[in-house]
Amino acid sequence: MKRIFLFVVVCLSTLAVLPVLAGMSPNKKQKVLEKAHYAEFAGTQRDWPQTDKALINIQHNKYGVPIYHDLPDKPYEVLGTVQAGGNKSVKIAAEAAQALGADAILIVKDAAFSDAGIEMQPGIALRGSSAAKVDLLQGILIRWKKQ
Repeated sequence: MKRIFLFVVVCLSTLAVLPVLAGMSPNKKQKVLEKAHYAEFAGTQRDWPQTDKALINIQHNKYGVPIYHDLPDKPYEVLGTVQAGGNKSVKIAAEAAQALGADAILIVKDAAFSDAGIEMQPGIALRGSSAAKVDLLQGILIRWKKQ
């Protein structure tokens, strides 16, 4: 009985964080991407830089798309960039990521990105003294490579 209960809880938790926007209409998807100032990466995919750190700084949020403050530790491809401002910038960026099927948002500066033609400088600007109040999020949307 405990296993069934645990299974149901895990299933419901998984359903709660599934990207709600994956099945949206093309018109709504376009509006979400415009709101996030999404720019598709048109360059050549490559072996993007990764970290070899044992611990990496990842910010989890209630929108289900992690924000990486360090390079990831596994291979990925770059989908494009987002630039969202205001008190809902994390939500806006996460919605754009979900609409595109991205797995994470990078806010890491690295020469490999600028060398590939990504001119936007990833980062987060905070409002006030609270780290919870993001005023501007500029990030790179990524998807994990299938291995």
